[in-house]
Amino acid sequence: MRIAVDGSRADATALWDWLRAEPGLRGRVQLVDGPAEPGTMGHGTLELVVVLAATVVGPLSIALRTWLVQRTTKATVKVPGPAGPIEVTLIGTQVTEELLRDLIAGVLPVLPTSPDRAVAAEER
Repeated sequence: MRIAVDGSRADATALWDWLRAEPGLRGRVQLVDGPAEPGTMGHGTLELVVVLAATVVGPLSIALRTWLVQRTTKATVKVPGPAGPIEVTLIGTQVTEELLRDLIAGVLPVLPTSPDRAVAAEER
């Protein structure tokens, strides 16, 4: 699963620091350069790649919602879906933990599974 944060690279780094400090997410969140915008040179925005497993749905939804409601920043979550990628833009005060939990948990059935039921969205 990919999470792109609208705003500066510092905002994405702040979310990365926030998520990797969460005990249930340690070792499952990476910070990567996203694709550059068409017609531009260099790197795109920073994105977070989260390795999904059933055990991270709760911690990720709680941590992401808490981070969003404390800021005016928007985050775009990109998840694989059965008919292609799904992209949802989240604005802090409009996000509920249930919405995030349903969004994240809804991805798990469409992902190929490894022995520990985790897969990196980076492969998408």
